[in-house]
Amino acid sequence: MLGKFLEVSVSCADVLKTINAFTELGFREIPVGDVWSHPYAVVSDGTLNIGLHRYDFESPALTFVQHDLEKWIDAYRVLGIELAFEKLSSESFNELGFVDPGGQMTTVLESRTFSPAPFDERATSIFGQFKGLEVPTNDASDSRTFWRKVGLEDNGRLGSSGLAIRFGEATSLVCHYEADVLTLAEHAARRGIVNAKIAADERSARIRIDGLTLMAHQP
Repeated sequence: MLGKFLEVSVSCADVLKTINAFTELGFREIPVGDVWSHPYAVVSDGTLNIGLHRYDFESPALTFVQHDLEKWIDAYRVLGIELAFEKLSSESFNELGFVDPGGQMTTVLESRTFSPAPFDERATSIFGQFKGLEVPTNDASDSRTFWRKVGLEDNGRLGSSGLAIRFGEATSLVCHYEADVLTLAEHAARRGIVNAKIAADERSARIRIDGLTLMAHQP
């Protein structure tokens, strides 16, 4: 129902500074369209795309694309999903948004705001291989029930997008990776990345950029 997963959308005060923070971790900037009137960029590790917006919204947000979006409005309402906003007119870029029981903002757009860039199949960021997202919740059962309405399957993946989602007690969205934590720590030290936090057992590491947490786990 949600359509294709597009990006994790992040509100940031300085898009260029945030681009630099991600490229230091091995992400690449990819070309974007001119849909938005505000400054906008996208960085990618080849699997996960992160949209950087100089615009104030509930961030980080999950963003999907669903064509003929206006036709889906009634379906959301039938499911009992209260929309936080809807912008649907011939004079605007159609979008809607809703908030899940744990407070996670999700937006759905009429069309893509960028085209995926070709990546080498082996391309990864210094954070390694993307494994999925952790959505904050105070009640995993309630959140799981809600997300099943919009396509979450029993295997923990979202329908046709294949996006892996888990529910946890984090205060905001977490992107989970599998990587060599010591190599990541060494890279962070060389590049002077001061917000890299390495767990005492050296089995995990996290970096937080503009409210979005990246979490790496030792295989």
